[in-house]
Amino acid sequence: IGVVSNKSAVGFWTLEDVVGTEKFRTAMRHFISNHRFSHPSTADFRAALEAELGSQSWFFDEFVSKAGTIDYAADSISTTAQQSSASIRRIGTVRVPVDVKITSRSGTQRTEQWDGQAETASYVQPASDPIARIEIDPQHKLHAELNIRNNGLNASPDLGNIAAAGGRLAFWTQLVSTLFGLFG
Repeated sequence: IGVVSNKSAVGFWTLEDVVGTEKFRTAMRHFISNHRFSHPSTADFRAALEAELGSQSWFFDEFVSKAGTIDYAADSISTTAQQSSASIRRIGTVRVPVDVKITSRSGTQRTEQWDGQAETASYVQPASDPIARIEIDPQHKLHAELNIRNNGLNASPDLGNIAAAGGRLAFWTQLVSTLFGLFG
């Protein structure tokens, strides 16, 4: 039994979401109409897509050819008296552009695009409205990303979830203790 890889499908799905569905479909239509009834090479396919989409070296050179991986992580959020900063890093080998959403304590949000070329990136703003949350790929375009669980980070822990978990733990502890008392 052979192993079937879905890397190509997930890769094209990721490419489509990164460049936009309409642009991707237009590029594919042009490729199909220009190479109908012929035997196009991989180079023909790449040239046709890049003619419509611009350079996509992250996809062809890093993801497809080198069996690279896509993975990003939110690293830290810190605030001093002067500024608030958040840092993210690229863990994978593929340098795909990615959106980064920064939410301030006041609730204002901005989205930046990071080209992913460097291993890390930092975002800074005044300490008067510190960064409350940073999220990589908020629209989940990177379907081929290895680990999406580390894509978001809050400046402070969400105490509501911790309190709820503590309440559930206390309930079950009390229940078990009562059952042992009745039947013990």
